[in-house]
Formats: sequence, C-alpha cells, structure tokens
Amino acid sequence: MITLNLLDPQLQRKLHQERLLILWRDSMALSLAGIAVIGISFVISRSILVQDFHATLERINIISSRNQPVAHAIRELNQSILSVSGVQEEYYPWSAWLISFSEVVPEGDEIRSITLDQITKKVRINGKSRHRDDLLKFKVQLEQSGLVKDLVFPLSNLLLKNNIDFEFTADIVMAPPIASPHSVE
Repeated sequence: MITLNLLDPQLQRKLHQERLLILWRDSMALSLAGIAVIGISFVISRSILVQDFHATLERINIISSRNQPVAHAIRELNQSILSVSGVQEEYYPWSAWLISFSEVVPEGDEIRSITLDQITKKVRINGKSRHRDDLLKFKVQLEQSGLVKDLVFPLSNLLLKNNIDFEFTADIVMAPPIASPHSVE
C-alpha cells in the first residue's frame, strides 16, 4: 500500500497537534467523568453510613434505657453484697466460744458478768465461787482450755476460803471464724 500525503508538512504538524489536543481533552473528560462517578459513590456511601450510624445510636439508646433499671438494680445488689461481706469479715462465732467457756466453769460457781471486747481481744470475768479450791480449779481449766491466754488472776481472789467474789482478765484466743454456708464469694 502506498500512502499519499498531499498536505504540506506544516499543516501535518498542526493536524498532529490538534489530534493530540483532542486525545488529551477526551482523556481528561473521561478522567473527570470517572472521578465524578467515584465522588458520587462516596457521597452515597457516606449518607448510607451516616443513616446506619444514627440507627445504631438509636438502638443503643433504646436498649440502654430499657436496661437502665436492671443495671441500677445490679449496682445496688453489688453494694449490698459488699456491705454484707464486710459484716461477715467482722463476725466471730461468740456462741461457740461461750459454750466452750461454760463447759470450763465448775459446777456451783456462778459467773455474774463476762465482758468480751473483740477489738482488744480481752475478756473480763466476774463471778462468785463457793470454795477456793473450785476457783483454782476453774483458773487451771480455763488456762488449759485454750480459750484464753495471759490470764491475770489477782491474789485478792484467794484471800477468802469460801464464798469468794472473783474477777480476772485475759486475752481471748480467737479461732478462725467459721465460714457461713451463706457466705458470698
């Protein structure tokens, strides 16, 4: 095939430049159209996401407003459990200690008062014993029982032979508290 070119070279350059310009313009138009399509799709997806976000916030608010009384009740229950737990930690089974103590008291002797102080862990015992031997027996049994230690037994308790009003103090030996079957862990 033979190519005939009847146009002069200057006109050919000009036509070539116009073709390049048209090609460049068309490619720019296509690029702008593509960018416009992408931009529109971003705007549409953004509006969909904003609507979804608002719907989610509304659902969360509805759920939290429904659950607010339950959450408040749970907080109150937790606070009650903590306060009960604090009371249980301070609890000591005095009834078991007193039963063991009553088994040590000789028959015929009477205890008039027992002052138990859990903070200082001291006990003060006042009573009346029929005989000095019974009082000494009570003192020995109390020391050997393991209920008290460092027993302070004044000599004034031993001045009389019969019908002795006595008083003594001691440190309480506290066994570890017995765990309640209803204890909260």
